[in-house]
This record gives sequence, structure tokens and C-alpha cells, in this order.
Amino acid sequence: MLTDVSDDAARRLRARPWDHDFLVMRQITSAYRGVIARHLSGRGDLTVVDYGCGPMPYKPLFEPNLRSYIGADLPDNPAATVHLRSDGALPLPDESADVVISSQVLEHVLDVRHYLSECRRVLRPDGRLLLSTHGMWVYHPHPTDVRRWTRWGLQFEIENCGFKSLEVLACVGPLAYTTQLRLLLAKGLLLKLGPLGRALVAPLALFSQGLMWLEDRITPAAVLTENAAVYVVAARKV
Repeated sequence: MLTDVSDDAARRLRARPWDHDFLVMRQITSAYRGVIARHLSGRGDLTVVDYGCGPMPYKPLFEPNLRSYIGADLPDNPAATVHLRSDGALPLPDESADVVISSQVLEHVLDVRHYLSECRRVLRPDGRLLLSTHGMWVYHPHPTDVRRWTRWGLQFEIENCGFKSLEVLACVGPLAYTTQLRLLLAKGLLLKLGPLGRALVAPLALFSQGLMWLEDRITPAAVLTENAAVYVVAARKV
């Protein structure tokens, strides 16, 4: 049972097959579960900072090891525990967190180096950064949408700010992403057609997600790894 999360957070954590982003959300959640198990297993009493937290969908994944979970976001997010300063900085002391999670935030950040430096500043020595962002996706300003990454480029940015990459996991390959893109465009058109169009969104999404699953299965691993819709990174502060 999910606690202390909104409906949107619950949907992101446990996406349904008829959701338009089911496969990518399921793979992101699976990737986070894996890196938490591999890199935080046995570590209790964790202080976790969710930087750009939104509805904090991944908070339940940390609960067995959690001391405190701090959601940090812009002032217009009433769910946030703390609000970011005017320059986007965290209002938290140096070396006060064991883990920083950044989920689908970095593509919206104007100053990536400042953001990653803030992640490093608040982490204790040997702390962990868990970060996901887009390799490929449609333009989605919130309030800005600035960039996309290659796998190598994202790893370079993170390591250039004082981290050592431990894992870079790929979610949804290029063949499946072409279907995802068509689904997103079709959904936008259907929603403009009124009740009948809205009724068609779920069955179209269900069919598309099944097709995407098949397309990912037949995509060579080397191709998927270097051309993903989303990358999930686990990194260590050095």
C-alpha cells in the first residue's frame, strides 16, 4: 500500500498497462529498485534529498532504510518539505544527506553544473546520487525544457562535477521510442476530439505499450544502451 503520495506519484511508481508511458515508467522504477538494492542495501537510517521532487513518487522505495526524506522543489509545489532558493540552490547544510535522488529534473535545469554541484555539496563523503533524465523525449517545458543527453555525455557531466559513475542503465530503446512518440502525438490529437477521442486513448496506449515491449525485446542490447529514451545513473561522491 502506498502512503503519503499523490495519485500522480502512485501512477508513476506503479504505472498501468493502459497508461501512455507505462513501459518507460515501469523501467525507471525497476532501475531505481535495482540500484537501491545494489548500492544502499544494508544501510539504514538514511537521509534522502529529492531534488526537484514533484510528487515524490519514489519515496516508498527508500522506506525500509529511511530516517528522513526531504522533498525540495520550487515554491509552487505545496508537497515539498523545503523550497529552493531563488538561484535553485538547496536550503540545506553541507554534507547533510546520504542520498540525493533527481528524477526527470536535469533536462529542465538551466545551469547543470550548478545543480550537480549542489547535489555534491549536500552529500556526505561517499554519498550516492541517483539520477534519471532523458536521452530522447518530446519537448515538455516545466517551466523550461533545455536539453537531452547521450549516455556518454551524461556520464561525463556527472563525473565532471565530482562524482564517480557506478552504473548507467538504459530505459526504452530507439525502436520502442518511435512507437512512444507516435502514441504521444496521437494522444494529443484524440484528446481534442471530445469524449469519443478520450475513450480511445486507453486502448491505443495498451496496444502501443505491448508493441513497445516487443520492439525492446528485438533491439540489440548495444543499440539500446547507447540510444535510450531515459538513463538512470547511480554515482558516488568522490
